[in-house]
Amino acid sequence: MRRSSAHAQLRIAGRFLKIVCGRGEDHRGCRAARWLAVGAVACLVSLIGLSGLARATGGVNTGQLFGVACPSIHQCTAIGEAAAITFDPRAPGVPVPVAIAPSPRIAPPFLTGIACPSVTRCIAVGWGGTEVTFNPRNPGTLTATQIAPGLFTGALSCPLRSQCTALNGVGEVTFDPNAPGKPATVDIGPSIGYASGRIVCPAPGQCTVLDENGREITFDPAAPGSPPAWTLDRKVPSSAATTGGALGSLACSSTRQCTAVGTREVTFDPVAPGAAPSVIATGAVAGGPIACPTVSQCTVLQDTPALGAFATATTFDPLIAPTPVAISIGTSFVRGLSCPSTRQCTTVDVQGREVTFDPTSQAQPTPVVIDRLGGALTGITSATASGTRAAVGVRCVGFYTYCSATLQLLVTERLLGRRIVAVGAAAAQRATRRPRLATVTVGVGRKTLTIPQGDGVTARIALNARGRSLLSRRHVLAVKLTMTQAGSPPVSQTIVFRSRGLHH
Repeated sequence: MRRSSAHAQLRIAGRFLKIVCGRGEDHRGCRAARWLAVGAVACLVSLIGLSGLARATGGVNTGQLFGVACPSIHQCTAIGEAAAITFDPRAPGVPVPVAIAPSPRIAPPFLTGIACPSVTRCIAVGWGGTEVTFNPRNPGTLTATQIAPGLFTGALSCPLRSQCTALNGVGEVTFDPNAPGKPATVDIGPSIGYASGRIVCPAPGQCTVLDENGREITFDPAAPGSPPAWTLDRKVPSSAATTGGALGSLACSSTRQCTAVGTREVTFDPVAPGAAPSVIATGAVAGGPIACPTVSQCTVLQDTPALGAFATATTFDPLIAPTPVAISIGTSFVRGLSCPSTRQCTTVDVQGREVTFDPTSQAQPTPVVIDRLGGALTGITSATASGTRAAVGVRCVGFYTYCSATLQLLVTERLLGRRIVAVGAAAAQRATRRPRLATVTVGVGRKTLTIPQGDGVTARIALNARGRSLLSRRHVLAVKLTMTQAGSPPVSQTIVFRSRGLHH
């Protein structure tokens, strides 16, 4: 039997509190109780059998991907427990995950939301009010720093490269990801619930929040004030009174059109900050998450609790009362949805898989595993050479366990017969007319590391006899530092050794 993820446990805790508190007035005591429950679940998750939570049955490592953003049809970035994975959804292959360490340290180090306003800019938020901005094509070493109290719930929208708005459970936080500082948390609606809310900002001066009770607030993030909350769907079934209302997911295709889904679908015009929304159409489309690449096309996912059943995708025109046909997407426990075009959507799941599909086709897509980490990711934070030794900073962002990695120092030798004619870090394979010229890769240093979860160490690797001999003869030796770890492709960078006493 598959165990639920930590996120699922948090949702269960949230639903329990909604049953206790009901859907009436604000109840400050209930809001405080919710935060106590979130903290209690976090502590429980970190103390009990976390390794069991990190895996699913059937031999599949649970990479536990929790969100995805696709700024183009050729690039998506998914977030896991504390890692970002950028891939081409049309040919994902085996992408290299990048560790994102939280500061202050959080256990478990969950990331909860991601937005990518361009192919060179992504913003991720998570527990502890942490945020990190990075170039997914060249991320480097990433640390998510605390910019707000509490925790970011995963509701994040970035209409500009320099403007993002997120929900942190008690209000909205608007910040410049280039220099976030410590932005203020603004409670724009004292009577609404933020803990499971959603936010979309179709323009810099307009954001729409769908709260956990199915109500809508539209505001200007530069001057949020206290706008009223509006109930979108008056046909909420009575059973929804204790489950957060009929609506739970939101997408906005323009400043004048948003679509909310849950047990049914409502498309509305948010009109203007603070004004009552105007309902355009409603329909019997259920599910969430949702993405609307155009004003006339939306796609919504619906999971099923049945064992072995697959989630479905339903594509519809939100401007009319829809009667769409659902298609199977070949996976379940999906998290997040991004549709960069009308013919392409991507979602991820808690088993580390991505699914890219054509929402207008009936063909069932094939899930592709892009996260095989199984609970831990090692990253190189620094690398320097001095004399015959290299000092390599290594960081473990362990989701539930320790990290294990192997560091190697490699050089490439070009040989003419038995004579070395060139030595370097790159394995260049240039065409040559000299048939006896050969290229071989030689190991000149190696070290295997085991690093506790959340820790960083400095590994010192000495050149072996072969490496010392090459350095002695050539005085300058370019070496490829390669790190290998289970579940991730190797990562490499070049470091240069210089003979002691060499002046330069």
